[in-house]
Amino acid sequence: MSVKEIFRELKNQRYVPLAFLFLGLLLILKNLNTPINDFGNYYYGSQILTEGRFTALIYTDINYFNQQISNFGEKNFFENYIPVPPFSAVFYAPFCLLKSNPAKLLFNLLSLLLFCVSLFRLIKHYGINSNYLLALPLMFLSPLNNNLLQGQTYLLILAFISESLIQSEKGRHQLSALLCALVMALKIFPAFILLFYLLKKKYKVVIWSLVYFIGFNAACLLFIDPEIIGYYYTSILPRLANNDIIGAYYYGNQSMYSFLLNLFSFDSLQNPNALLNIPYLVPVIESLFVSLAIVTLIGLLKHNNLLLYGCTLLALILCSRYTTSYSLLLLLPLGVYLLNSKQLPSTAILSSLALLAIACSLNIAGFKDAAIFIKFGRLLLLVAVFVILSYHFHIKLNRKLLLLLFLPIVAYRCYSFSIVPINYFHIQNTKGILYNISLANDTLVLHSTLGEKGATEKIAMHGKAHTDSLL
Repeated sequence: MSVKEIFRELKNQRYVPLAFLFLGLLLILKNLNTPINDFGNYYYGSQILTEGRFTALIYTDINYFNQQISNFGEKNFFENYIPVPPFSAVFYAPFCLLKSNPAKLLFNLLSLLLFCVSLFRLIKHYGINSNYLLALPLMFLSPLNNNLLQGQTYLLILAFISESLIQSEKGRHQLSALLCALVMALKIFPAFILLFYLLKKKYKVVIWSLVYFIGFNAACLLFIDPEIIGYYYTSILPRLANNDIIGAYYYGNQSMYSFLLNLFSFDSLQNPNALLNIPYLVPVIESLFVSLAIVTLIGLLKHNNLLLYGCTLLALILCSRYTTSYSLLLLLPLGVYLLNSKQLPSTAILSSLALLAIACSLNIAGFKDAAIFIKFGRLLLLVAVFVILSYHFHIKLNRKLLLLLFLPIVAYRCYSFSIVPINYFHIQNTKGILYNISLANDTLVLHSTLGEKGATEKIAMHGKAHTDSLL
């Protein structure tokens, strides 16, 4: 290849990262005066840590966290620190040198820059030189906007895991593992990406990722009470795994688990219109789906590494019990592969890209009153992409392997799945998120919080009532 051709190729490879950079800067300017949103969780968790008030209440009392934020003078917010790992409080501490809005702006700018650099390196590493990649910024416009609007971490996560992939293929297992561990310490659920390295038999990356992950959490002991870290991993993390923090039935999760719960698990308050009330179908079908996804990934081993990596990220999103719009940015490596693929027929490429683009652009919030299959439209579109790729790559169903995976997964899912019906007291607070209740004679007092606003509601009881320590 001549110097002129190399220069032309590098020039083309720069177009897409520069397009993302330009678009990201426009979105940052557009969202400059918006509320603190999700970034408030990270920023104020660190701010409370630096002031020595990072107690267990930050995980056990949502009102405590919002009261602390209100004391800093923040307006128009409602935050919830419960899903955030303790390591984040240390990681975001340097941003506390600035006030909240400049800190969010700086974080977004740094995240966007690292993302664009990693995207350039990924495209260059795989020698991709296609102008079709210019479609990517439009395909992922909504996830990009939501990340910057919320001040979320997925730009950073994608940058780190992309660089981890590049470093692993260059034989730099320690650096690859360090980046994986950093991502896991910040968000936990991307630990699924270690499956890629297991499948590729890069055991050093997996082992060192776990070692560094433990190291990151051990470093937190210098700043955070060990009991708080222990509480997060023994109490909060299991609840996150069962989607008990956000609300398992909530359609905004766009997870297979929530979809199946809405179909097969009756709940008098959250899901009174279940298709069938056969709760055990939920863990069984979910376990079968997860097993099929892993078998499919194993079937892709002989193909392009970028394809396997992209499909692993797609499987991560499909198998997760909580999937947000901004996490869809993790599908970008799959989009890169599809737009440059020479292994697939054009119909498969176009249909997969179209489904990805629609899934990324859907405004799920507008589907609140829609039928369940429309309400979970994003999930079903992404499942369709997975099916299309499996079909066109002729993935053979290894039944023995499927059974070997299914049995332990379904055993665990059934063991951790509760089918005991919940008896609700059908009085609902209307002023915000309920954080405490009390009894005053024959009156029930509901204490709610909504960011900087607190409220109480008094409801007359018709009959005798008492408090129960088990409530």
